Amino acid sequence: MTAPLRPRCRGAGGTSPRPVSNRLSWLRGVPGRPCVLPGVLPGILLCAVLAAGCAAAPVAPRPDMPAAWSAGASGLPSATGAGAQAAHSGATLARWWGTFGDPALDRLLARAATANFDVRIAAEKVREARAAAREAGASLGPTVTGSASGTRIRSGTGEAQSSGSRDGNVYATGLDMAWEIDLFGRLRATREARVADAQAAEEDRRDTLVTLLAEVATQYVTLRQAQNELALTRDIAASRAETLALVTDRRDAGLAGDIDVAQAAALWHAAQADAAEYENNAWAALARLERLTGAAPGELRPVLEPAAPIPVPAREVPVGLPADLLLRRPDIRAAERTLASAASDLAATTAERWPTLSLSATLGSQASTVNRLLSSGSGVWSVAPALGLTLFDSGATTARIEQADARREQTALAYLSTARTAVEEAETALYAVDRQQRRLPDLAAVLEADRTALVLAQDRYRAGLTDFLAVADAERELSTAALTHVRARAALATRAITLYRALGGGWAATQGEERAGVSATGLAPAPTPPAAGVDAAS
Repeated sequence: MTAPLRPRCRGAGGTSPRPVSNRLSWLRGVPGRPCVLPGVLPGILLCAVLAAGCAAAPVAPRPDMPAAWSAGASGLPSATGAGAQAAHSGATLARWWGTFGDPALDRLLARAATANFDVRIAAEKVREARAAAREAGASLGPTVTGSASGTRIRSGTGEAQSSGSRDGNVYATGLDMAWEIDLFGRLRATREARVADAQAAEEDRRDTLVTLLAEVATQYVTLRQAQNELALTRDIAASRAETLALVTDRRDAGLAGDIDVAQAAALWHAAQADAAEYENNAWAALARLERLTGAAPGELRPVLEPAAPIPVPAREVPVGLPADLLLRRPDIRAAERTLASAASDLAATTAERWPTLSLSATLGSQASTVNRLLSSGSGVWSVAPALGLTLFDSGATTARIEQADARREQTALAYLSTARTAVEEAETALYAVDRQQRRLPDLAAVLEADRTALVLAQDRYRAGLTDFLAVADAERELSTAALTHVRARAALATRAITLYRALGGGWAATQGEERAGVSATGLAPAPTPPAAGVDAAS
């Protein structure tokens, strides 16, 4: 027997509302009339299931990755390593900064990975996306709410009030349950879409980390380059000061003219001006490093202001094969997860065509006094299944499906484009590192030759066999060659960093989990360089 939750009372018109059980009598049938639900509902559901089964899920596109790197980019050692090198390659790429052998760089990267604001924001986006996925999963289960109410009832007005009015109280408590049964997978598809969104957010966090580590390392190389340029320019200025003194003495002795002194003075002042510019470059690089690592202004200066050599990258880079980028590059992985989310959203939107089946139930008690709520005769309960189907909506559902399909197609194209861009970036970086490695020996030879030329020019000038113009030209050539060599070594380090970034280096999946989560602190896991003294999270 189904008892109504609310009291049946007469209204102002003297009529009594029909009980819910009577209004739903068509579901169970009435005497002399066939039952509608057993005959119609199975037919509707069967047709819907057959129609839903005809909708094939879209197949995700497979990026067309080359089997090997192009001939122009394959000159770097280990450029084609695969197979047995896969594990070593992954470990090296995950902590590529260790190949530079610079403890200061290791510490900067470990700090940036946990303190940088962009990484922390990305971690919070992951937390938000995972909560949205849990919320979507909760829609698959029932919702239970509790209620308690008290109602004062008074019926009858005017003259009838004195003779036929009824006053009373109604108290009710109960539990209400609502549950949408996911017949055609709409709720499951929505949950899968939000799970894919959470996975895409995790890949975006990794991509932010990869970009950050490369940017910090690049700024560190820029700092060391400026410091080396400054030290070299100061040495050049000191050498030119000695030359200026020599030329001045020769002029005083009548062995040189004022033009020689003017040329020597110009060279010295040019070196002084260059030194000021390199000081500014070093200061700016330090400021950027403090911002990227979350340090307070001036905090890193006592540690990094002393000059140090430009870090030297490893000669061999385990780049693997182009297809490895699909697993290594977080931006490709994020694009693939975004495509999966769009495909699931399309499935959920398509499922709106089919009927929905929900179940609601109530269990409680109802009495005129509070102390009778728990008595045996006060219990009420109801169970009400409901079937819904949109028969006509002027094409709104079809339009939503078309929108979802267009979004899925957009994400598919973006996925393919991201993969193609990744191959281009990796090959370009690979080629750049290879050519820069080939360039360095020639630049070193030029530097050595210019040193010899300057010594010879100075000797001939002291012997009176040539004018000062030859010495000035030799000094300019030597300073240019020396600065070019410094910049070339810095460019090699920077290009190696760019290559590691293009290969997706800088992160590693948590053991036993394909898509790692953020650490327990809610921040990106700090890298663990091989150098001693670096405290980093696993």
